[in-house]
Amino acid sequence: MNNASNKKVLFVDDEAANWMPVLQEHLEPLGIKIYSEESAENAVSRIKKDTFDVILLDVWFGQEPNRANKGKDALKAIKRQNPNLPVIMLTATLTDSRELNPADFPGAAYIFAKQQLDLRKYPAGYCELAKQIRFEIEEVSNRLIPLDQRVGFFVGRNEAMKSVAKSILRIAEVDTTILLLGASGTGKSLSARATHSLSSRKDKAFVEINCAAIPQELMESELFGHEKGAFTGATAKKIGKFELANKGTIFLDEIGDMDLALQGKLLLVLDGRTFTRVGGTVNIKVDVRVIAATNQDLQAAIAKKLFREDLYYRLAIFHILMPSLRDRTEDIRDLYTYMVAKKNNALGKAILPDLREDVSVLLHGYEWPGNVREFENAIEFAMLQCNAGVLTADAFKLGLSRSSDDSWHVAELVDRILENKLSWDEIHAKGINRKSEFMKAILKRLMEKKVESGEGITERLLAVSLGTTREVIAQIINKNNLAVFRKDLKAKLSITQKS
Repeated sequence: MNNASNKKVLFVDDEAANWMPVLQEHLEPLGIKIYSEESAENAVSRIKKDTFDVILLDVWFGQEPNRANKGKDALKAIKRQNPNLPVIMLTATLTDSRELNPADFPGAAYIFAKQQLDLRKYPAGYCELAKQIRFEIEEVSNRLIPLDQRVGFFVGRNEAMKSVAKSILRIAEVDTTILLLGASGTGKSLSARATHSLSSRKDKAFVEINCAAIPQELMESELFGHEKGAFTGATAKKIGKFELANKGTIFLDEIGDMDLALQGKLLLVLDGRTFTRVGGTVNIKVDVRVIAATNQDLQAAIAKKLFREDLYYRLAIFHILMPSLRDRTEDIRDLYTYMVAKKNNALGKAILPDLREDVSVLLHGYEWPGNVREFENAIEFAMLQCNAGVLTADAFKLGLSRSSDDSWHVAELVDRILENKLSWDEIHAKGINRKSEFMKAILKRLMEKKVESGEGITERLLAVSLGTTREVIAQIINKNNLAVFRKDLKAKLSITQKS
């Protein structure tokens, strides 16, 4: 949703041109920005590309006998696209609004009469409409909080991440064991916390323990506690993590690093929800939800006798696979905007979240072995290095760790292509799925180099240099608005040749 002071409303009416001046005059001072479409079909298309908080949709379009059908059809189309987008239907008079059957407009939030916008008869009409708009927005917020708020970590549009968020929303209230799988830095800990916060246990403890960070000889005591004198150094009774998590959630991170002997004891706890402290004799019963996570291939560990198969199946009653950042590069822009805003608050900076092209190419081309955690650290490092208002590629380069294959680094990669040391086929084989980003960057650099050397920059010459077709080059130039860039370069080339 937009901020309270900046609501976006689309007004759809075949007489929109007549209404817009008065709507803008009276609603925009109330914090409502009005946009318009006179065609129901155009409005449906526009909603696919733009985001609005509320739609004001006229019931009647045209003069034909079935003129209400267009309003009904548009309402259905809008609700198919976005079931949670409030649509306020508009009629000419109060009589019309009262005589219409709401059942004929399923999904409509409210029916409002434009007659009420006649200030001579209804002085508070525009305030009433603004109030209804805000009410419908508030209703949506209460009914369906956005995924990025309900599932704390969700930023982006990648389908795999949407699937993760939906899985968490679906399983959070079901009191079952969950296994989170995925590489380090993909958000397993945040997913566990989100699941807990959405569950009926949200007001109880969330206890996290990293199984890889604690020596194995101390792990049993950490999990289950110990009695005084249970072993050398046990000078007092210790309450373990399972007891601390009673009525709440325990998160066992890096479960794949747990010792085999302790895995057997954990299995008994999962089955019976009882345990004894180290050195104790009393059975302690707990009511706790278990969420486990690992970056290891547990099936391979089972084959090597490093992980118990029965424990695996007990943990993986419901499992969620977290995608790596390199598999969700379409989220990089959203993550960048989110992280810069977040770090501005933490670092006391005021850096604009605008993603420059050189930074975009660099971030999309890097492999991100540390995933979102590394991405966040890279953003923070770059912000600390930068004294400008917008981050540049140079601010990132020292902070990005070198992957095992240097050709992932786009700045070097571009030069290697232009020096015929790397082919497009090799790029594709590496699995880089943002080819258009690379092609755009390469094309701009190639144009600049050809201008420097006094050569031509026609589509045919560019295609020959890159080993592709003239049609592909033309498509990239048009898609990325490079025509103006090339025109400016041609002007420079002309001046250079004349001189």
